[in-house]
Amino acid sequence: MQVQSTLTHLIFVLTPFSLRFSVVKARLSTVTAKERDILPREQTLLQHKQRSTSRLNQKDKEITSLQQLVSQPQEQQQQFSRQDVEVAVKQAVARREQELRILVMKREEEVAVAIAKRKKEIIEAVRNHEAEVDAACIQREKLVKKRSTNRSNGSSRGRTSCKRRRVRRSKMRRPQQRRKVR
Repeated sequence: MQVQSTLTHLIFVLTPFSLRFSVVKARLSTVTAKERDILPREQTLLQHKQRSTSRLNQKDKEITSLQQLVSQPQEQQQQFSRQDVEVAVKQAVARREQELRILVMKREEEVAVAIAKRKKEIIEAVRNHEAEVDAACIQREKLVKKRSTNRSNGSSRGRTSCKRRRVRRSKMRRPQQRRKVR
């Protein structure tokens, strides 16, 4: 009995401790869960702080270099007179005008080549057309001759032959008076 009484006594004594221990365990698990949530935030905050610090250091270096430039004597900074600047500007404008003249001349050459090429194409097209018309006239003449031999009259009814037309066209076309044939 005595063992039972000591056991009961121990149970009464340990029960509040076990309850406290379970509460502490629960709090410990919530704290560790919160720490897991806070740890990545803390790392991103630390990275942001490092980037900000590096930017600040860079800006500080820029500020010191600019302060050094300002502290240099103004005589060194203003070593060019107004006349020197005007001369430099005039020279730059003259160089640019020369560049533009060269570009314009190149473009004019390109345009002249394109015009000459186009003229050759047009002349070739006109010659091809004339050849087609002449071939058609020759065929027409052959057809008319064939019909006239088949007919007993043989009258041409006032039609001009293609050969006469070709002769007229060649006389009309002189180098100074070239006309477009349709």
